[in-house]
Amino acid sequence: MNSLVQISLYFIAIASAKLVSIFMMPIVTDYLTPAEYGQLNLLVSFIAIAGLVLSMGIADTIYRFSAGQGLRGKISCIRTCMFFCLITSSLFTIILFVFSNYIILFFPVEISQWQFKFILINLVASTWLSIPYCYFRLTNKAKHFAVFNICQVLLQASGTLLALYLGYGVSGVVLSGAVASLIICLAVFISYRRLFVVRAALPSANMFKYMLAISVSSIFVYGLNGAENWVIATYLGAEALAGYFIAVQFALALSFSFEPFRMWWFARRFAVLKNKPQMAADCPVIGIQIVILLSILMAVLGPKLIQLLLPEDYHDAGIYLPLLCLAFILRSHSDLFNLGCFVKNNAKTVPLINAISASFFIIFSIVWVEELKVWAILIGVNLAYFIRSLLFYKLSQKKVWLNYARPVLVLNWLSIGLIILSLLSSSQYQVLYFSLSIGLYLILFAAYSGVKIFQVLNINRFLNKMNLA
Repeated sequence: MNSLVQISLYFIAIASAKLVSIFMMPIVTDYLTPAEYGQLNLLVSFIAIAGLVLSMGIADTIYRFSAGQGLRGKISCIRTCMFFCLITSSLFTIILFVFSNYIILFFPVEISQWQFKFILINLVASTWLSIPYCYFRLTNKAKHFAVFNICQVLLQASGTLLALYLGYGVSGVVLSGAVASLIICLAVFISYRRLFVVRAALPSANMFKYMLAISVSSIFVYGLNGAENWVIATYLGAEALAGYFIAVQFALALSFSFEPFRMWWFARRFAVLKNKPQMAADCPVIGIQIVILLSILMAVLGPKLIQLLLPEDYHDAGIYLPLLCLAFILRSHSDLFNLGCFVKNNAKTVPLINAISASFFIIFSIVWVEELKVWAILIGVNLAYFIRSLLFYKLSQKKVWLNYARPVLVLNWLSIGLIILSLLSSSQYQVLYFSLSIGLYLILFAAYSGVKIFQVLNINRFLNKMNLA
């Protein structure tokens, strides 16, 4: 299956999920008050941080240590990681279940024990599902990935509609997520039971070090992308969190839109670096140009969609979107231009960079949140992602120098600056300035990515010849 077909299938799977999410948003906000919607956001945020602990960086470890191996080597690596994942995630979930009545006391808003237990079921099922999804991505089985993803989304959406109609509120929403994840998890493992035979072997010392570094790093990343929910809920309340959460959901549409390229590229970037270093330098530049283009569209259309789709109580959320789009660009820049930091087996610089940027963000947010409200979060996250991007780029280049198209990167950021200035301008020519800025960026995008994209689409053909894709 060639690269274009794979990316298209990933796009269909991810786009379906986001389209259903957007379709559900007006319905959910109609049934839930802003305070209840804020409560739901906090539960989702807990799933994110607990998921990082449960997954132990296993997906990234599989991609790193199966790179350059044939099919048998990849399956062997997956089975080893699966055994470790089953043990650690099961133990962690049991501990959380036993002490659930104490843990919920630490939430800044009221959470019931049943709600907490439902999200634990969702959590452990999603963690187990990440292993076969790694296999699908590594072995070019994008169709299998798409089918199971879409089925899970449809199951959860239909369950949520039924639960809300019956009046179960937030508890019904989290229950539908747990049931959908559990059903798809069982379906995947039953369908591929011969392939995913658990291999009773622990990861090697190098794999474990790498896994630990990625896990610690991911927890620090949560400080940049999740911890702000707890700050807002603690200092500003659940209703303020609901408005912010709405804006974040639209900003997440950017992440979902870019995810097909990211899923395709991250699963094979180590193999490409080893065999075609220049292509490893070209793909991130193409990726960041796609990110900027998507972000521009969301910054312009997102606020209008919020006013069109959601109740009036949530309309103010649209003013947060432009800064969230800028944060997504900065975050993607740091994720795409960090390859050198992950090449070594232990990736020890990654947690340090994430710790520095996350610490800055949390301190900035806590200090300024009472005075600047949600704007403290938005300003802080952009500054923190800028620090993270700069550190990753510098250290990655120091470890593994790649011949990035620097003039294109400079022009990218100049274009972003011009677009931001045009949006902030109060001149009668604002629309003209904005149109010219967009036009300049589209010319830049076509001049570079329009040429390189055809080379990128041939990566799979090359890796297949090397038996690496």
